[in-house]
Amino acid sequence: MVEIALDQAVVAPRISVAVIATDQCLPYLGPECGACRDSCPLDGALIFEGVRPTINSEVCVGCGLCREVCIANPKAIGISSLQK
Repeated sequence: MVEIALDQAVVAPRISVAVIATDQCLPYLGPECGACRDSCPLDGALIFEGVRPTINSEVCVGCGLCREVCIANPKAIGISSLQK
């Protein structure tokens, strides 16, 4: 097991990016949600426009933490590979 101090910067490789399916994401359909709001460890990767989440693909590394906490069924957040 690798332990990382909370005050250390961690550089993550960009191998994928999160993508929000606005036709499944609850805030885009009417009700507020916010389940993913505090899930992202990277500043500026998950941005909220009002109550609606958006992904900054320049910052997101596709770790999947936002997808993991998504309560929509099916999940409204997918992970898309950047590998060709």
